Amino acid sequence: MSYTLNQIVSIIDNNVRSGLAGSSNAVYSLDQLAAEVILYRNTVIEKIHQSPAIFNVRDFVQNFNVQLDRRYLNLNNEEIYGETSELHFIMPQPLISLKEDSILYVGPVSMDNKEWKVYFNSHQIKRHKYRMATANLPFVYVSDIVNEEGDVHCWVKNFTGTATELFVSVILSDPLKILDYDAGTEMDIIFPASNSVCETIIDNLTKKYLYYFRQLKQEQTPNDQRYK
Repeated sequence: MSYTLNQIVSIIDNNVRSGLAGSSNAVYSLDQLAAEVILYRNTVIEKIHQSPAIFNVRDFVQNFNVQLDRRYLNLNNEEIYGETSELHFIMPQPLISLKEDSILYVGPVSMDNKEWKVYFNSHQIKRHKYRMATANLPFVYVSDIVNEEGDVHCWVKNFTGTATELFVSVILSDPLKILDYDAGTEMDIIFPASNSVCETIIDNLTKKYLYYFRQLKQEQTPNDQRYK
């Protein structure tokens, strides 16, 4: 089965309340629990990313289209490619700790070409420009500056087509940001993680909440024993 965020949150909530046998000390919101599910997912991804044999990027990516416009590419007051505006789009922040591995594909919606190179710093851009094998190939630069909406600016170079949008397949830092680009409801999107990762999240967050509230209950129980 594929889990939705709503299902994961509901299972953890039911496990915790059953494990506490109706304890009134268990006070938390489902929004808080959902945020912890997302954070724990990212931690698991970062951990298994270090083991290429078990890391499958397709388990975690989300797919959507982005709209192209034009904007000046300026990095630290240095125009990397002259003074003309460049093809540009905005997308939710990738899981930046994975760098290039956070993006499986960016390119034409038709996907009839090889995916474009993706770079996260200006030094990579300059090497691309001056390397004969890649100088004329399309690529994307992803800024590391996140705006107030949790999005990043991206620029496209060496693309001569007439597309008005691109297709992106990416591991997002916040999976709910796809709602800005695709239809759905916050809690009912298919959660971008393998079943084994979802079950690990359920198991570990259940244990975390049970431990916390049991400890809290012990601390609040008065010691009314008397010596006889």
